[in-house]
Amino acid sequence: METLDITLADGAGGPAQAPTDYVYGDHREPYQEAGLWGILRVLLPGNTLIKKLGSP
Repeated sequence: METLDITLADGAGGPAQAPTDYVYGDHREPYQEAGLWGILRVLLPGNTLIKKLGSP
């Protein structure tokens, strides 16, 4: 098992801090089928659409 810690250059959304959904993962078909992908959702500052874990 491996883990990877990533620091985003210029923060989430890049220098423009563009709010959108960013897809990441391994683009080789067998790995995608195995679930090696995800979505990083970047929201505008102050947006409360997504709550922190453990929030009511």
